[in-house]
Amino acid sequence: ILPTIMSGFEFLVVLLSIVFGLALTQLLSGAVRLLNEESIDVVRLVWAGALMLMVIINWWGFIGWGDLEEWRFGQYAFLMLWASAHYAMAATLFPDRAVGHERTERQRRTFLLTLLATLIIDVGEAALRGPVWSDLPYLISMIVWCSGGIAALTSPKPWVERLVAWYFLVSALAFALAERSTFHG
Repeated sequence: ILPTIMSGFEFLVVLLSIVFGLALTQLLSGAVRLLNEESIDVVRLVWAGALMLMVIINWWGFIGWGDLEEWRFGQYAFLMLWASAHYAMAATLFPDRAVGHERTERQRRTFLLTLLATLIIDVGEAALRGPVWSDLPYLISMIVWCSGGIAALTSPKPWVERLVAWYFLVSALAFALAERSTFHG
């Protein structure tokens, strides 16, 4: 028998960290490219900031899985879906083929649908760790964020998405500083 060099968590977290890192890379590179454009799409820049916070908060929160002794493939597969959804949000906000071009309505809708899917998957991740209703600030945030995402998706008015994007950014920052500034595993 070979000696254990890494715990199961340490082994599994490597791939998840790579996926979260790719999401951050996509967001950072997209935001920098956006800043180099003649006219800056402020809404996408605000979304980029909000999503960077979401990725960092969830990556930070993943530490809560470190005390799990026995891993099942279903848990890991779901967590890979969760991490991949964060990357998909970044990729739909800044699709490679859209660099240098204004965002189309289809791209906007795809991004917002991906955002909603990621929020729902995030609730699933939280439920795998324990009762979601015991973390009231998280639950309220998810309900409000999903409602905002639905409003931005269904409203034809551009100011609605702009308002929702700013709300996501400010509330994600407040959530990170107030609720997730220390780890409550």
